[in-house]
Amino acid sequence: MRVVKPYYAAALLLALFSCQSASRKSFSEAASADSTAVAITQAAPSSNMIMPLNSPARRMLRTASISARVEDLQAFTMQVEGLTGNLHGMVLQSTLRNVEQQSNTYAYHGDSLRMITVYQPEAHLELRVPAPMLDSVVHSIARWAPFTGHWELKQEDVTLTMLANRMKANVANKAATRQLVTTDKNALGAANYQDDKAQENIDRQVENLSLDDQVAYAALSVDLYQRQVAHTETIINAAAITRAGFGTALGGAARRGAMILRDVLLGIVTVWPFLLLLGAGVVVYRWWKPARTA
Repeated sequence: MRVVKPYYAAALLLALFSCQSASRKSFSEAASADSTAVAITQAAPSSNMIMPLNSPARRMLRTASISARVEDLQAFTMQVEGLTGNLHGMVLQSTLRNVEQQSNTYAYHGDSLRMITVYQPEAHLELRVPAPMLDSVVHSIARWAPFTGHWELKQEDVTLTMLANRMKANVANKAATRQLVTTDKNALGAANYQDDKAQENIDRQVENLSLDDQVAYAALSVDLYQRQVAHTETIINAAAITRAGFGTALGGAARRGAMILRDVLLGIVTVWPFLLLLGAGVVVYRWWKPARTA
């Protein structure tokens, strides 16, 4: 009778245990994938079921815009910003500017000018407010303003988009698990596949987080303007202030006249030969003309 050595028996038992462990692992992964598929199927809405519009499960993305004319633009802008802060919202952008439309300057006194500038005050705000309070904020702005140019309230249902992202992420996880099990011989390819699927899942999760943020805090765009304002101010007349006094100007004029006379005399002296020739020509012409006539 042939006797099996103890270490051979131990090696055989270890191999059998490893095979059983691998089988149990594959079975548990497959069962987990099947249960995930069942959960996704149960979570997905039936084609025969329509979720009510006012269902709390719906995810509504709300936006609004409003434009209005106000009496005091700066005070009104600060009031809207204060309301946003009291509601635990956020001011993403606040811009106030005065657009110059016309300017005129005329003499006021001997050393001063009067400048009148007509400009249009304008303001633009980008706000994020809690979604349930969006209507109240828009209505408050319209109630405070003497004149409302327009307002617009919009909402978009992103429930199916977010559900699709979650379902795609779950399906991608199941596919990645199967790919990892069936590609043990190609470890590099399996790792790259896992990385790609992980990146896709991260993108979908980030998109859902962004949608959650937009659902929780609505976006509000506010455009404000004020009637034309005329600003009057007195400024110095630089030309009058820097002008020389009468005595100084008179002395300067006399000096300039003397310089001009000097230049004329020097010019005459410079061209004396031409003047001499001109005189000689006149004498010759007068003498020659009577002789020719005779």
